[in-house]
Amino acid sequence: AKFNGIYVGGQACFLGISLKEIFFDGAEIKGDLFFWPDDKGNPCIIEGQAKFNGIYVGGQAGFLGTSFMNKMFFDEAEIKGGLFFGPDDRGNPCSIEGEARFHGAHIGGQVNFKRVLFKEEVLFQGTHVDGEVIVIGTEIPKFMAVGARFSKTLEINSGTKIVDLVLKDAKVGTLNIDWGSISGKLELMGCEYGSVEDKEKLLEILLAKRVRERQPYEFLEDYSRQIGE
Repeated sequence: AKFNGIYVGGQACFLGISLKEIFFDGAEIKGDLFFWPDDKGNPCIIEGQAKFNGIYVGGQAGFLGTSFMNKMFFDEAEIKGGLFFGPDDRGNPCSIEGEARFHGAHIGGQVNFKRVLFKEEVLFQGTHVDGEVIVIGTEIPKFMAVGARFSKTLEINSGTKIVDLVLKDAKVGTLNIDWGSISGKLELMGCEYGSVEDKEKLLEILLAKRVRERQPYEFLEDYSRQIGE
């Protein structure tokens, strides 16, 4: 299904659809964009690529129980409200089989991943999120935010499983991360933050993972001095 460049004056809501692929590149939706199950509980299923590159959404975008069986792209998208991926009301999770990419996107509200099953990388390169970025009970092989701007909190809760976490050159309001959720590589080179929860645990994990770059240690030391510790 191709909706490239389409204009929708209100809400766009897809219920229980099953498509080979979906393209929304350059579309303009004045209201919300939702992919939800239908009244019989059938979820939305996208077998091929899902492209939302350059889309404008004037409200929120939400994907509940949706199954993306290939790659998903939100490059250069502008979403005025929040962006949500999570289970439907029957508990069926949202799953994304391929790469999930948000390069250069601007999200005006919160980004929320709740109990999402990612099979490949989640990429935020040059992405700007005005609200919180919250990851709850989600599995991600690699969460990469290179040069991203998360104006408020990046929250990764316990119950989440992330192999590699890369925040290279990212700017974050507050880091609130269960560091024990990161089983593989941790890269914070060039990452700057306004505050961090449990800075002692952050230092411990940097040492345990043998992070060799000096900048993450120096920035943490400067932060500790600023708050009088």
